[in-house]
Amino acid sequence: RVLLYGEVLSTVREALPLECGIEPPEGPETPLPHLRSFRGVARLFAMEAETRRLNDDYAGAAASALDCLEMAQDAKSQNIVISYLVGVACEAIAVASLDQTLPGLRADEAKAALVRLQGIIARRPPLAEALIGEEMWGRRCIKRFLPDREQLRQFVVQVREKPVTEDELTRMIAHLPQTWQVVSSYYNRLRRNAALPYPQRDRNLAPPQDPLAGWLLPNLALVLFRQTVSDTCLNLHVLALAAQVYRAEHGSFPAHLGDLVPGIIAQVPTDPFTGGPLSSVTAGDRLKLYSFGPDGVDNHGVDAGKVVAAETKGDVVVELNVSARR
Repeated sequence: RVLLYGEVLSTVREALPLECGIEPPEGPETPLPHLRSFRGVARLFAMEAETRRLNDDYAGAAASALDCLEMAQDAKSQNIVISYLVGVACEAIAVASLDQTLPGLRADEAKAALVRLQGIIARRPPLAEALIGEEMWGRRCIKRFLPDREQLRQFVVQVREKPVTEDELTRMIAHLPQTWQVVSSYYNRLRRNAALPYPQRDRNLAPPQDPLAGWLLPNLALVLFRQTVSDTCLNLHVLALAAQVYRAEHGSFPAHLGDLVPGIIAQVPTDPFTGGPLSSVTAGDRLKLYSFGPDGVDNHGVDAGKVVAAETKGDVVVELNVSARR
């Protein structure tokens, strides 16, 4: 399948250095098939990385994973929340592929991957841009609904997936001016929360109780959380690549994360769930790099598992083992 879709991957690679700007949809009825394509191409990059690992080409596998991560940033360029979430999903595919590649990287290969990963992180579109784009899209929808009862009906039916009564429709129309204000207030809260460290965020960010805004606005608390998980995974892999460079050069993993500074990285990356530095624990020939996770408790590297939710207990962990390949 990798050979079959090689032309697709080559075309995507040629486009990666170019600026990607996808216009936001005009309204809720606008189809978004390209977002599904992003995930499909991300899986192709992951398959290519696996094929390269099987052929002992770990540097090539890392390049495939990082190409996938680069493309994930383009998915976010539409500046609406659904495109941002697709980008986060592609990031997860890229990080999982990079995770499998880490143990086989030599010092020079890990250094190259580390530099590129740090560059991608520095260029990631901020969630605030997606929130601004989403608010503008919501306002365009409200403007379209103001003069047109039938358009409003079609939108609500599409979102609710069930009919709307005439009384409900009348209440929504009568309340549209207030809805405009509610939308502004809600997005202001979201942007303030997105700028705060995770422990300081308001967790009660459900859409407001408004006849229309409740249907128009997604529950963006989940978006903020998924962004934090993705930030955490990327920071952990910066640290993992730095630790892999150290092991390849010294024959063992660092006893303390401070040993990586400043020779390999400028500072230990931040744990987005706490605002402090990421942590580590060594056990024999294994090194566990970890974030405290959503509960904010140091579980000393006890892995919370692959699926991280707001109520998850345990740490978000990347584990490195000594590899025979140097």
